[in-house]
This record gives sequence, C-alpha cells and structure tokens, in this order.
Amino acid sequence: MTMNVDVALRALARGSPLAKQLESSSSSRYRWLAIFPLDGSDPDVRRLIQNHGRPFPEEEIDFFRVRVIEVDISLIDADIWLSEDDFININDKICLGKSELLEILKQYSISDLELSINTDIPI
Repeated sequence: MTMNVDVALRALARGSPLAKQLESSSSSRYRWLAIFPLDGSDPDVRRLIQNHGRPFPEEEIDFFRVRVIEVDISLIDADIWLSEDDFININDKICLGKSELLEILKQYSISDLELSINTDIPI
C-alpha cells in the first residue's frame, strides 16, 4: 500500500523505514530509494552524520538516511543475501530535518512511498 508524503512522514516519525522503486539506469537492474529514520541520541548515528561531513545540529530535528541503490535483477531473482558490494550506483545522503528530506523527494519526483518491508528492496 502506498502512502502520500504526509502519511510517510508520520510513518518515519514512528521509526518505519520507507522505500520507492525507481526507474533504473539499465534494463538489467532494479533501482530503489530508501529512507531510514535515525535516532540523533545514538552515538553511532552522531558519528554517521559527522562521517557524511554534516555538522551535528544544536537544535532538535529529525534525521534521515536516504539511499538510492541499483541491484542486478539476477541477484534479486536468485533470492540470495546481498551485501554492499552488490549495490551499484549508490547515492547515500544524510538529511538534517524534514525540509532536506522533502527536497530529495522532490528531486526524484516522489509523491508516494511504501513501507520498505512491502517492497523488494534488499536493504
């Protein structure tokens, strides 16, 4: 079941990762955009944000990790366990706040999302 962006933001606030299948750069690959809500109080998340070259903000805001990946269709069809090495054309961003997330969704012309568990995304 797809959800509009407003409903998707509420799902992210509850900690649910979301995804959307996108058009791939090749007919032999699948492509997805995935959004993971992050807990800013977690020291590992703070390091992840800083490792992405983003300063950790003073104010309390929502944090999200947005990943766009492509995977060879044959790997998905084989239903095998995948690793980072199997992902192609990885785009990995940290969003500091909902406005940055909404800008990325706009860049990809995304108006609806699904719970990641309801998609075939391998992450």
